Amino acid sequence: MNDFQPYIQIQTDFKKPSNVGVVTMLGMASKKILEIPSNSTTKDVQALIKDHYIKSTGQLHFWGNITGYSWIIFEDMTKTESKIFDTSGNFIKDEAIEFMDADLA
Repeated sequence: MNDFQPYIQIQTDFKKPSNVGVVTMLGMASKKILEIPSNSTTKDVQALIKDHYIKSTGQLHFWGNITGYSWIIFEDMTKTESKIFDTSGNFIKDEAIEFMDADLA
């Protein structure tokens, strides 16, 4: 059973520093997440993206300029499914990432 809760990950132009300690200090694990209700529609997500981008003036403290948003709609040990949006909330594409061979899962 998967108790996954959809969320939005904010994409930025952040370049990972060579010093791992700096990345840890910035809290990489909690990087750029917007929580959303599980029953959110595409229109809800688009409105949230537009509002967030305007309120943040296109920047995310420590992480740099916001370049887009990924609505993570499914995630488990083998794959992630998401919808990619630009900074205006326009849908760009669906994306699916497989993490491992299904035979190994």
